[in-house]
Amino acid sequence: MKKIAGLCFILFQLSSFAQNKTVNFINWDNAKLINPNEIEFLDCSKLKWKEIPTELRSYKNLKILLLNKNQLTDLPSFLSEFEDLEEIDLGKNKFSSLPFILLKMKHLKKIYLYKNQITILNEEVCELSSLIHLDLWENPISILPDCMSELKSLKEVHLEGIAFSERFQQDWILKMPNTQFFFDKPCSCKD
Repeated sequence: MKKIAGLCFILFQLSSFAQNKTVNFINWDNAKLINPNEIEFLDCSKLKWKEIPTELRSYKNLKILLLNKNQLTDLPSFLSEFEDLEEIDLGKNKFSSLPFILLKMKHLKKIYLYKNQITILNEEVCELSSLIHLDLWENPISILPDCMSELKSLKEVHLEGIAFSERFQQDWILKMPNTQFFFDKPCSCKD
């Protein structure tokens, strides 16, 4: 039954191409059957990737790329060629810092890095002037770069599951009154 449903989905997608329509969402297995230039939303989650295959380089028209729930520690430089990419989900991987290549992607609007091993958020994150959503929950981060307060487009920052003092939380809420912060209850820890 699942095979029939999958075949129907692929036939529907192929008929969309025949009508010159762009496919909005497709997973990695089905993407190999379709022209990469037609795909805007690609789901490569839960593939146990330790590194991204070079075949992904062909999907330059992506707007949304899901790479969550893999085993990634770094990203390839070719991702900077994805000029239309607005959203990337890198949650539940093994990143210890913000992947450097993301800092070259000035058009990114949403970055999801929840449940990684990030201890320090690079000051270069402040160069992402288009960023509206930053998700860092359950990372062992202890501070945020002060320059983040200059990101006027940033509307949401998720920091749940991270122990921050009440003072730290209040300071950031005051620094960025137009940004909604999501914190857990404050800890009684020192700043």
